[in-house]
Formats: sequence, structure tokens, C-alpha cells
Amino acid sequence: MLYFAPPTTRALAAKREAGKAPVYNYLFAYEYPVDGGITAFHTSELAFVFHNLHEPQVRISTGDAPAGYALQDKVSRAWINFARTGNPSQPGLEWKPFTQSDPQSMLFDTLSENRNLHYEKFASLLADQGAFRP
Repeated sequence: MLYFAPPTTRALAAKREAGKAPVYNYLFAYEYPVDGGITAFHTSELAFVFHNLHEPQVRISTGDAPAGYALQDKVSRAWINFARTGNPSQPGLEWKPFTQSDPQSMLFDTLSENRNLHYEKFASLLADQGAFRP
């Protein structure tokens, strides 16, 4: 995640400055409850977006967990709301727009919430420990 954070943050800021519409960011962090836990990977949210966890090939890879089905409702609703209105918020889950001074992101996980994610702080901390080089 942190490897892509600096260019993603720059792209979000540029998109926000170039347009008038709000810019929304998210982090899909759900850990699949199979094989001792599989962390989210690129495109792993798509089954949740399209509300497809009931499909047999997807159900096997997601562990058929109740938490996954609850998350799929939130993720799918956010994308539908964004397509319809331009705002992905929903009752009980306010999603604030990203700005450079207030880098808001929706964290999708078993507990989903809007957070102020300062990737630069995480990256510099890990770089100081030798674990990450931005």
C-alpha cells in the first residue's frame, strides 16, 4: 500500500485541483478469512463492488464469511451512490472528499469508516525503520 501512496496522493491532489467535483479515495483492507487470512490485493474489491460474493468461484475464495457479505453491501452501495449522485456516502457511512490539506479516505474493512490518512507520515516512519523507501 505505501509503495503506491505517494503517487496516488499526488494524482488525487491533481484531480482535485483540475476539477470542480469532489474527489473520493478509498482503501480496501478486508482480510479474506481463508488459508489463515489473505490480505487485500489489487482488484480484490471487485467482487464486493458488483455484489458477487454469492457466486461459487468467489465464495470459495472469500470463505463465505458473514463479515464479507456485510462489507459487500457497503462497498456496492457506495459505488451505486457515486454513479447516481456523485457522492458515495450512505446512511451510517459518511464518505468525505479528499483534499490536499485534509486527505480523507474511506477504509473498507470489517469496520468501515472515513479516515484522515496521511500516507506521508506512515511512509516516513517506515523509511526511518528501514522498512520502506518512498
